[in-house]
Amino acid sequence: MKGCPKCGYVPTSYGDPEVGAKLKRMRERVGLSVAELSALSGQPRSTISAIERGERKARRAAVDPIVSAMRRRAEEMREVVSDFEDEASERERPLCVPEPAGEALYCGESPELPVA
Repeated sequence: MKGCPKCGYVPTSYGDPEVGAKLKRMRERVGLSVAELSALSGQPRSTISAIERGERKARRAAVDPIVSAMRRRAEEMREVVSDFEDEASERERPLCVPEPAGEALYCGESPELPVA
């Protein structure tokens, strides 16, 4: 890791870059910016960024609320997708087609037979 070109300071990395990279992928997958995740989790943006870069240890006290916020966001996304799919399936009902035996039309349901 290179240090600062002006003063030569080299930041010490105490974190696990793999954990940070995984958290970043999760955050991006649920469509949150660092600022949005900060607001949802209550963790400072600087903490989230440092963990993602592997510059800060991913302590449970910081990671648990971050992961919980991402889970809530993922659940909200699933609900939105489910609602959208429900609406789409209602719009995609079969077109009315002629009944094979005659001229009557029916829309994807069995035609009612006359009661004798």
